[in-house]
Amino acid sequence: MLLFPDFTFHFVTWAVVAEFVPRVPVGWLNPILLGLAAISLVAGLILGVAAIFRGKAQRPKLLWGALACGASSMAFVLAIYGLFFWVQVPSLSRQMEEAVREAARRRAEQTSIVQPGTSAPPFELLQLEGEVFSLAEEHGKVVLLNFFATWCGPCLMELPYLQALWHRYKEHPQFKMLVIARGQSPEEVREFLKQNGYSFPVAADSDQSVFYLYAKQLIPRTYLIDQSGTVVRAIVGYYLDELKELEKYLAELLAEPSGE
Repeated sequence: MLLFPDFTFHFVTWAVVAEFVPRVPVGWLNPILLGLAAISLVAGLILGVAAIFRGKAQRPKLLWGALACGASSMAFVLAIYGLFFWVQVPSLSRQMEEAVREAARRRAEQTSIVQPGTSAPPFELLQLEGEVFSLAEEHGKVVLLNFFATWCGPCLMELPYLQALWHRYKEHPQFKMLVIARGQSPEEVREFLKQNGYSFPVAADSDQSVFYLYAKQLIPRTYLIDQSGTVVRAIVGYYLDELKELEKYLAELLAEPSGE
């Protein structure tokens, strides 16, 4: 009796894989593929052993069958690796990122005083350029506030994006922006700006009195305030996708008639 006298076994196996594997939940694919790899490997070993004891006429076909089984087994193993690195690892990475962001969101809610939909607390701060920034006097304009520190890693990642926003909208008559250095002296901030070449308006909140109007802790924090003085967007931490959404909303607010 000739075991697997042709490649019918392989055609059937791969036909089953092509038909049913796409319908199987991802969590079941690894054991299924591993099982198929083991079956192919055992089949190849059986054919290899059979080739030893069969006559010369049948030996080539058996050997080719053994090689085909070995190749199938290797293909299933490669499929397992591909599934792991291209499907499961990215999926786990997304799940971890979502979990971290959700934890950060809960932490942000616990430490925030001002939430979207509430009025922005008025304050006055002396800017490094010497002018006093009064939030109350900017009523009717769109205001972008950011709290940062020169030692804060996420803040440093965010500042180039804020610089780009300032460069893009600084000439708009209805736009105001202030970047506030929390708990730092004007001298520290001036040196930092000089080294990094940022040109957006900056004020030093040395005693953190303004920061504590908005939050208990955690920076960076970015607030978008509309023409009525209401906080419409708030971001805690550095998230590029959220900054892009904020910029879209900023553009929409600036496109509205000023009402003057």
